[in-house]
Amino acid sequence: MDGRPVDEGLITFFPTGDTAGPAAGGPIELGRYEIKQVDGPTVGENLVEIQAYKTTGAPQTQSFGKNRPHTPEEMYKIWGKRPIFFEPEGSMEVVIESGENEFDFPLKETKNE
Repeated sequence: MDGRPVDEGLITFFPTGDTAGPAAGGPIELGRYEIKQVDGPTVGENLVEIQAYKTTGAPQTQSFGKNRPHTPEEMYKIWGKRPIFFEPEGSMEVVIESGENEFDFPLKETKNE
């Protein structure tokens, strides 16, 4: 992100175009992700989705009210992290080939609006 690796997040590959199969993904930790071939993305065209998070403090265990869904701000406090909003600096579409694949996705952080 802005030349630095994403510390924490999720990456998901969604088959697209003529490629058929299930979505596959996994966690991003310290800028790296690994998906085992048996669990991995479908060979062919895939659209990539990345979710990145920034730690904002220790998770809180307090209750914010029962019988209603939590607001996003309450969830940030519960998790102790907040999403990072970004724009890709290149294509988020890749072609997965049989065997090992390696992809980097340059991202530019944007303001949370």
